[in-house]
Amino acid sequence: MSYDFGGGDSYRATTDFAALDITGSALTIAVWVRPDRVNSGDAILCKWNNDFTAQQQYRMRCGPSGNVQCLVRGSTTTYEVNSAAAATISVWNHFGLNLSGTGANQFSAWLNGTQTTGTASQAIQNTAELASIAIEGTGNQLDGSIAELGVWNVSLTNDEMVSLARGTPPPRIRRNSLAYYVPFNTSAAALDLSGSKNTMGTVGGTPVFLENNHPPVDRWMPMPS
Repeated sequence: MSYDFGGGDSYRATTDFAALDITGSALTIAVWVRPDRVNSGDAILCKWNNDFTAQQQYRMRCGPSGNVQCLVRGSTTTYEVNSAAAATISVWNHFGLNLSGTGANQFSAWLNGTQTTGTASQAIQNTAELASIAIEGTGNQLDGSIAELGVWNVSLTNDEMVSLARGTPPPRIRRNSLAYYVPFNTSAAALDLSGSKNTMGTVGGTPVFLENNHPPVDRWMPMPS
């Protein structure tokens, strides 16, 4: 089960809710993406306004080279890291962003369980920018499908990132630190199941619920004790 965005469809947050206002030097984003095109710069999850650096916080995209492109904005500088490999078109790929500090090699992009490291030397700034899925501002709409989106306000370990890429659903990993979770497994596209009771607000266009198109995620795994 997933949601398909056809390159001109999106839904986005209409409020700057606290759960996604993650600042400092610890952040993890993980999501399954089935792109219908690469070399696109299509948005996955953005809290980012290209026109104003004061409204830039973090951004994950399918980058212009088809890779996982991750950006965070500090007080004066933008930091970027890209996966070494490109995503494969028309199949499920697991995307990840992980920030564990401001030292060398503590900012990383993940593709299908493989890490590419970089550095973000400043903590993430706070902004009032809206969070959005499958769109960045009014452009870079995703042409493809998304499922099992999780955002944590901590840095997951490398083993945990690999586990997610192997099919562990986000709620099975550090549930108490899971700030936002949308599985895209019902027609209620904006339903957040993290326990924070967030909503994504306005739905734009006509994203399509695909009941029989889903990534290799084992939702029947037992809950951790």
